[in-house]
Amino acid sequence: MRSIKAALKEGQRFDLDHSLVLPDGSERVVHSLGEPTVDETGKVIRFAGTLQDVTERRRTEEKIRYLASTIA
Repeated sequence: MRSIKAALKEGQRFDLDHSLVLPDGSERVVHSLGEPTVDETGKVIRFAGTLQDVTERRRTEEKIRYLASTIA
């Protein structure tokens, strides 16, 4: 999670996809977007952001890539 560490250290925004393993063992792909709030010294004091499940989109994209590769 280099992007999140850089965001914390340098007050940068992050925007990334990553995998999560749920307690039942299933895996989901999520898109994370975060924006830091910094104080007057530049220290990150808060993050606001979103986490969106994009598992189905990712699976569909993989199917499309696979099908496109079998046609070529």
